[in-house]
Amino acid sequence: MSGSIGTGSAATGGGQQNSGTASPPAPALTKGNAPLAAVLGVVLPFCTYLYSQQQERQDQLRHQYQQQLQDERFAHEKDKEQAQRLLQAIQDRQFPVGAAEPAKFSADATCGLLANQVTLIRRGMVGEQTLGVLTSLLTAAPANRRGSDLPLACECREFSLQFVEMTLGKPSAELAAAVSRTARERNQQPLNDALSRCDQIKQPLATEPAQIKQLIEEQAKKEKKQLPAVELEKKLVALNSAVAERQSEIKGLPLNPRVYIQIASESQRAAAACLSSRLREYGYALPGIENVGSRRAPPTSQLRYFFADEASWATKLRADLADAALRCQAFPDLAAEDSQGQVIRDFSGKAGGARPYHFELWLPAGAP
Repeated sequence: MSGSIGTGSAATGGGQQNSGTASPPAPALTKGNAPLAAVLGVVLPFCTYLYSQQQERQDQLRHQYQQQLQDERFAHEKDKEQAQRLLQAIQDRQFPVGAAEPAKFSADATCGLLANQVTLIRRGMVGEQTLGVLTSLLTAAPANRRGSDLPLACECREFSLQFVEMTLGKPSAELAAAVSRTARERNQQPLNDALSRCDQIKQPLATEPAQIKQLIEEQAKKEKKQLPAVELEKKLVALNSAVAERQSEIKGLPLNPRVYIQIASESQRAAAACLSSRLREYGYALPGIENVGSRRAPPTSQLRYFFADEASWATKLRADLADAALRCQAFPDLAAEDSQGQVIRDFSGKAGGARPYHFELWLPAGAP
């Protein structure tokens, strides 16, 4: 009996010791792996926090992008509607509904309507489509005006000059955000071209060699100078080659030199337009002629430059103005030799927002 019990106990004990399927006991937390557990306890929550922050940031960016697209679509539709309203307003003004004939053209009413649009453009409330429509209207002849094919910009001269120089040339922060620089420049060029057509030349420009020779001789007499035949021939040769040389120099510049002409009275416009015509042959840009009135006019002609490093170009322009004044038989102080540079004035400390190669010719009251 006792032997059988002993045998069973031995067998049972031996079976437990030799079993291959029993799981090993879990490792006890010892001093050796305690630091790892501590690190994991800090790192894992931190990684979870970083992941949640990244997801939140991505959601914010996605929302901002969707909002931006929505805002751009809204601005585009608003700009499109405003452009259509502008076209409709001009059409209603020119061709009233039910009228048998076009309405009589009114420069004040039309220019006032366009000026309201410029206010919206400058505030960035409309964009490229409205700007494009406004440019198209200003650069075309009004449909209800008879007897002239000059663009509307000529009727709205002061407004158009301010629009080109102040609105497009010196855009507000709102306009710069609403309309790209490329779009502004794309609209600025045809407006400049339209303004250049405003001053129809009524004063002839001397072009015949014999006539130019006579004008040079007369100018020398006015200045009480002796002009030998050799010197006269040199002047004629220099004048004949001046245009090609200046055109070549201007092509090498980053921007065409731009010359604004300010007159003291309307009686000077034809002579100033003659100067403009000659300067364009040299390659200068002439946006238009502005009547500033006799009170603002200087006592003598002034050629103003606004950047110190462009003084040499002011000198070149002064020489080209002398040629133009001689051929136009106008503004004697411009046609006269200016060895002391009395016409050229340094305004480099007063550039304001003027772009490089910006020049202004201020003509005195009473001339030519």
